Amino acid sequence: MNKVKIKTKKMMCGHCQTAITTALSAMDGVSGMDISLADLEVTVTYDPEKTSSEEIRQTARKVTKIEDQEM
Repeated sequence: MNKVKIKTKKMMCGHCQTAITTALSAMDGVSGMDISLADLEVTVTYDPEKTSSEEIRQTARKVTKIEDQEM
């Protein structure tokens, strides 16, 4: 399993958290995530044989503005 950390510029409410959780959870290969509204970041655990960090970032971009850092 790999992890990607996504720093967001905009994720300030429960609606934002729900939207990103729904979008990323629907992806094949995503096995978990930790969302911190206080730190404006999402850490996603995924199977690199089923998806990539770039696909995860692209999906997250559809929901909110992000900056990201690979872990």
